[in-house]
Amino acid sequence: MSTTSLRMLLGVLLMCLTPLTAGAGSINLVLPFPPAGAVDQLARDLEKPLARYLGEPVVVLNKPGAGGMVAIRTTLTQRAGEQSFLMAHTGLLSLNPFLFRSVDQRMAAEQLRPVTLLAQAPLLLLVRADSGLTSLEDLRAVGKQRRLRYGSAGIGTVAHLAGAQFAHDLGVEADHIPYRGAIQALTDLVGGEVDFMFELLVGSSPLLSDGRLRAVAVAADSRLAQVEQVPTLAELGQPLVFSSWFGVVAPSNASEQDIAAMQAALALAMEGDGMRSQLAGKGMVVDLRAGLDFENFIQAQSQFYGPMIQRLGIQLD
Repeated sequence: MSTTSLRMLLGVLLMCLTPLTAGAGSINLVLPFPPAGAVDQLARDLEKPLARYLGEPVVVLNKPGAGGMVAIRTTLTQRAGEQSFLMAHTGLLSLNPFLFRSVDQRMAAEQLRPVTLLAQAPLLLLVRADSGLTSLEDLRAVGKQRRLRYGSAGIGTVAHLAGAQFAHDLGVEADHIPYRGAIQALTDLVGGEVDFMFELLVGSSPLLSDGRLRAVAVAADSRLAQVEQVPTLAELGQPLVFSSWFGVVAPSNASEQDIAAMQAALALAMEGDGMRSQLAGKGMVVDLRAGLDFENFIQAQSQFYGPMIQRLGIQLD
C-alpha cells in the first residue's frame, strides 16, 4: 500500500473515532525528560498534528525525576476532562523494572498500556579520532595489553549495557566509567580519559563532524543513512544491536476508542510533514508498531536486557 493510500485510510478511520472520550478538554503528552533534547523536540513536533487529527488541544508536559516515576504518576493521575499519554522509552519499561527493587517500578509497567512505538535510535561505537583505534581488532589488541575504559551517560543506561556486552564479546576486560550525562562522557572521550563509548548520533554528531571523534561501527541491523560509511557491528563480526526506543503508552484503563484514535493520529503525524527526514537527521529511524506488536517488542526488549542486568549485578536502589 502506498503512503498516500495509507494516509487516506487512516484519515477515514480517524474521522470515525474522534473526538477522544475525554471531550472538550485537553490531551497531555507526558515526558519523563526535562525540556530540550531529541525526544522533547519529537514530542513538540507532534503537538500540532496530533491536535489537528484528534480535534483536541495537545499539551507536552515535562515531568522528569525519580527514574521516570514522576511522569508515570502524572500520566496515571488524570483530572476530569483530560486524557494523558506517556512518551515512554527503553529505560522506563525495559530497564527500570530490573534496575530497581522498588515494587512501584514493576507495578508501573503493569498500569501502562502500549499504544504505538514511534522510533528507534541506534547507538554508535565511538573512539577518539587520533587514538589510532580504527577497528574492532585495534580495540581488541589494546585490550589484550591492558584493561580498557569505556564511558556512558550513567549506570544502567543502554550505553552502559552496550559497552559491557561489547567488551565481553570482544574478549577483553573493561572498566565502566559512568558520568552524569552524555556530554561529560563525550568530553572525556575526546580528552582521552576513556577509550570508547556507545552514544546516539544526535549527541555525538558535532564531534564527529569536526573530526574529534570517529565512529567505528553502529549497533544496528542496518547502516544509518546519516553516517552510511560506518559499518554495522554485524558486518565486523560482532552482531550486537543496541538502540534507544521511544513510544507512546497510556493508562491501562484507557478506552479502546481513545487508544485507537491516538494510534491513527500518531501514524498520520509520523508519516507527514517530513517527520522521517527530520528524525533521520538525528540518527533516529521511524519504526511504527501499534498495540500488540508494540507490546511484544517491549517484552522482547525486557527479555534481552533483564538477564544482562542481572549478570552485571546492577542495582540503582
